[in-house]
Amino acid sequence: ARHPRTAAAEQLQRAPRDPSPDKAQRDPPPREPSAADGGAADDASVPVAEAVPSSGPFDPSRRWESRPDGRDHAVVRYDSFGPPTIMKHAGGLRVPRPASHEIVVRVEASSVSMEDCYKRRNIWPIWKDPVPVPNIPGGDCVGHVVSVGHAVRYFKPGDRVACLHPFLGGNARHVAVEEAHAIKVRDGPDAAILSSLLSAWVPAHQALHRCGPPIFRGDRVAVVGGMTPCGSAAVTLALLAGAAAVYAAALPDERAAFAA
Repeated sequence: ARHPRTAAAEQLQRAPRDPSPDKAQRDPPPREPSAADGGAADDASVPVAEAVPSSGPFDPSRRWESRPDGRDHAVVRYDSFGPPTIMKHAGGLRVPRPASHEIVVRVEASSVSMEDCYKRRNIWPIWKDPVPVPNIPGGDCVGHVVSVGHAVRYFKPGDRVACLHPFLGGNARHVAVEEAHAIKVRDGPDAAILSSLLSAWVPAHQALHRCGPPIFRGDRVAVVGGMTPCGSAAVTLALLAGAAAVYAAALPDERAAFAA
């Protein structure tokens, strides 16, 4: 299950303990920032791994004022794998600059998921890309575009967007993301709720309506893994689309809860 959170620090309280502390690490060395991608040589004076005192609890309704020196960026990150205590907060960083096909988003809310916890402990399927360290958790977020790369055509500063990617780095005040990993959203819905729905409901919608023949009113739909976040989203979306019947497969000990 996913929990909508507006503060990345909640992960320190909700992540499970690490059952495999001696698991081999398989990470590429971190890439040093350069002036070309928004970094700067003088950023060394504010190491990302150092905790910088916060000005107070995060208020999602507050419209942050940009600092004249461009250092109003902050992140939560970890430099090695392990329990929640390895994560550090860093503030006073330079706002990232977009590459040609990227947008930079001022984050309103980002999620903390079980997937983030698995990555932090390096429990990650071997068929996927290795978890890089240093790493900023948060695979989805909602916010407003503050700048765009010169090749971006669909987005403009001020657009409200939702972003989704396994290594998005959404637990930060700003995030630079490929435009292909973002969609426009309306101003009304709550950012915390939106960010908690992305990784389950977007794939479920794509599976039902875009990856094959779309379902129509009166169809019968079978969902494998109905108790997973994506599976339960598919069941709900199929019913909303007018399916005559939805059949969901689940493990025996999950069926009673699913039926309820």
